[in-house]
Amino acid sequence: MKKIRGVKLHVYGRVQGVNFRNNVKRFCDDGNIKGRVMNKEDGSVLIIAQANREKLEELEKWIKSSPGFSRIDEVRIEEKGINKYCDFRIVREELYWKDKEKAFINLIRKL
Repeated sequence: MKKIRGVKLHVYGRVQGVNFRNNVKRFCDDGNIKGRVMNKEDGSVLIIAQANREKLEELEKWIKSSPGFSRIDEVRIEEKGINKYCDFRIVREELYWKDKEKAFINLIRKL
């Protein structure tokens, strides 16, 4: 059995308002990666991911390829302890439409 690791990926660039979180969730669901993804107030996205080393490296490489309409400027990675997530979820801090509004405003700032 391969050892499970936990990482935090801080993703900067055009990552809000371009369906990035949904794309990350789809990639992680397909790759059996557990964790969370959320927008941050500064316009970045935080991904907390748990999987074996190879899966996490695939995730990092995929993110750096600027999937979809995103444009990745920087990815900062730090080790994180294991929380034993049972799935991968998108975390919204507020109601759905309020969350989308904030993401759209951050997108406009990037353009």
